[in-house]
Amino acid sequence: MVIINRFFKRYLLISGISLMIYLLYVYQIQPRNAYMKMEPLDTGFPEICLWLIWNCITALLMPSRLEKPSDCFLMTYSLFVVLCGASMWGASGILDISGGIVLLVFFTISLLLYRILVIVLENFLITNVRMIYFLRTSSYAFPLLILLLIGVAVGALSGQSGGFDLASSYVRRISGRAHFPTGALTTYLFVMALNGVAPFMAFLATFRRKPALLIISILFSVYAYWLIGTKAPVLMVGLLAFVGMIFRRSDGAKIPMRVAMLIFALLAFALAEFFTTGYSYISDYFIRRAFSVVGQLQAVYASYILQFFQGAELLLGSASASGQSASLFLGNWYYGNESTNANTNTLLYSMLQQGLVGWFVAICFISVVFSLMNYLYTQRRTREVMGLAFLYALLLAEQAYSTAFLSSGIGLLLVLMTLFKLDFRRFGVNRETAELQGPIASDGSSAASLKTAIKG
Repeated sequence: MVIINRFFKRYLLISGISLMIYLLYVYQIQPRNAYMKMEPLDTGFPEICLWLIWNCITALLMPSRLEKPSDCFLMTYSLFVVLCGASMWGASGILDISGGIVLLVFFTISLLLYRILVIVLENFLITNVRMIYFLRTSSYAFPLLILLLIGVAVGALSGQSGGFDLASSYVRRISGRAHFPTGALTTYLFVMALNGVAPFMAFLATFRRKPALLIISILFSVYAYWLIGTKAPVLMVGLLAFVGMIFRRSDGAKIPMRVAMLIFALLAFALAEFFTTGYSYISDYFIRRAFSVVGQLQAVYASYILQFFQGAELLLGSASASGQSASLFLGNWYYGNESTNANTNTLLYSMLQQGLVGWFVAICFISVVFSLMNYLYTQRRTREVMGLAFLYALLLAEQAYSTAFLSSGIGLLLVLMTLFKLDFRRFGVNRETAELQGPIASDGSSAASLKTAIKG
């Protein structure tokens, strides 16, 4: 009965979120962005049935609790990828309802396969791997601060002119492409600091109650917005800080529902703003990019694959044969602009880029990374890895897995984390007592149980 009640609450919350995404799209986002090929949505009986089923499957895929880092991927993919398709699969105007069903099946199979692989790989790591470590977790902040300073230096030497004007943010972003060329070491260092280090530092700041680290991460994300007009990193810093605060208090058990309620509240505020003033800044600058564009591009990817993939292309993809990345390939095909970078989630990106082979390799790679994070969390009691898992999962919602792992600094942060050992004195116990306790419990309650054991 408890499981049924939890599912019912998730289903109602997810249905409410997707309904508000739909309303904002119909009343503001689509009319104002029709020039970007955002089309009106059909709302016939078949579409409503698919919407209900889509919400149900999303609620089933979304974990009710975060017991391990691997659950972060399931949570973020459910809320920021799968859920977008419930209302937005028709936003492109080129995907019919049968294609919408195929897209839902694709997501479902992908996440089920991921869950199976994580279980197998985690058991293998626990049985066969013993990691070495050299430093204490209290030293985490030092390399992060160095990377942020390098990011500031790179931005200052780039020659890019900045500003805080919202209207010119897109101009700064386009200009930034020239000042931060693809493949340059300086670009990698700046992006790594922006997409990886700053959000992870925000998580550590609230998780460890270090307000100075939070101020630094916020200032850097604001600096990046001033420099290249990117708004997403500011949201990422805020979201990771929110997650770190919750995880410190509840070991992450309630994070999925609280993140969903945060999204619900943001959408409700955007609707109230629109119906009060006739225009919503939240909808135009955040909801549109976070949900409507995501759903539209998912449909574009799915439509191209269904139309043109046959035989060898289904196995190996077609974008790779053109010599372009999948996002640029689809941007040119759909928008007719060679410079449009139509990013989408890593699974659809890999499917277009390298077919079923690339899709399977992507799931395997992601499963390995999150299995390693599970190992660090359960066997080494490295609770900070939850922040890194949540960050990587968010990046996977809009980037290729390799780009997120390397360019955004997830790989470097994970390597650093494997070199640190837990400072058991933070939990009021000595090393010998901690080792007697064994691995962390699946509900993440190791710290509390250690404190109880030592007091007893």
